[in-house]
Amino acid sequence: MKHDIVDVNNLQRLSAAFSLLQGAGYGMSKFGLVHGTAGFGKTTAVGWLSQPNQANAIFVTATPFWTPTSMLKTLIHELGFEPIGRGTQDYFNQVVEAVSRFQRPLFVDEADFIFDAPSGKRMVESLRSVHDIAGVPVLLIGMDKISAKVRRLPQLNSRIAQEICFAPLTLEDAAAIAAQNIEVGIAPDLLADVHSAANGNARYLCEGLAKAENFAVRQGWQVIDLAGWKQAKQAYFLDR
Repeated sequence: MKHDIVDVNNLQRLSAAFSLLQGAGYGMSKFGLVHGTAGFGKTTAVGWLSQPNQANAIFVTATPFWTPTSMLKTLIHELGFEPIGRGTQDYFNQVVEAVSRFQRPLFVDEADFIFDAPSGKRMVESLRSVHDIAGVPVLLIGMDKISAKVRRLPQLNSRIAQEICFAPLTLEDAAAIAAQNIEVGIAPDLLADVHSAANGNARYLCEGLAKAENFAVRQGWQVIDLAGWKQAKQAYFLDR
């Protein structure tokens, strides 16, 4: 199975929302919040959007161990520099100067860790200040409960201009993924069955399609349908 990015509904909505943030006028908020259940493709979509031929964003992933200082040092490294100075204020100034000069958007994945950290408020305020001073879009990406965490911080909540909730993949999304990434034909009944079993989860959907594809290729089949897959499924797993 190939792993090409497919223009599914969630990706379309993310791209449209980011375009609105990017086009916001002077003094308008460019904060975006991306959230949804694990496996719905948030990190993959945002990673694609961050690439140089797209948003050319600074894309970092928060950890449970982040502090304001370590967060800023991570941003500096992602910008391609070494931290200069002796403390948080110096690192903050360096981030603001670099982001302002290069006008690169900032994407923070696993942002739930920021809100759950003891020093989370200071990290949020640092990101808010970078946004306000540099005037670049900032995307916070997290799980489905991150919206409630943002609402508890009025200064940040009031700046969320675009909120994108990743939804379960549709059957049309599944068909597009199969058409672009699977080397054999997936019959409609099998596609519907795999989509239903995945419950809209992109990771589970791809795993199911890959298993069916792998078996079909080994058997020399050009197309695999639900009946053929069910008949062969037990033997396939015993043979793994």
